[in-house]
Amino acid sequence: MKLILLVPSLTRGGSERFISNLSIALSKEHQVIVAVFENQVDYPIGGRLVDFALPPKANRVSRVFNVLRRCMALKKLVRTEKPDVVFSVMKAGNRINTLCRTKSVLRFLSCRGFADL
Repeated sequence: MKLILLVPSLTRGGSERFISNLSIALSKEHQVIVAVFENQVDYPIGGRLVDFALPPKANRVSRVFNVLRRCMALKKLVRTEKPDVVFSVMKAGNRINTLCRTKSVLRFLSCRGFADL
């Protein structure tokens, strides 16, 4: 099975550490791609790292365009890699995974609190 694990970055935090541990465990039997919005990696990963190079923006207009760019980047990655599953964590990752309409791919969101819903 081929999986994409989507996370905004891999710096400090529980969700980031969870993705790190999950990627290492899953890479033993599956093809794993860890996709990040910005190349800040403090944790080891299993599989391959894909950096979208789209860090957060300061003003509202830039944020809207950034969401669109991130969605296009994820769609392109799904088109080229043809994964079976896209799994996302954190609000920014879940937003992109929800907005990106990818057919024939299972999408899973990890919501860790009522605000994320």
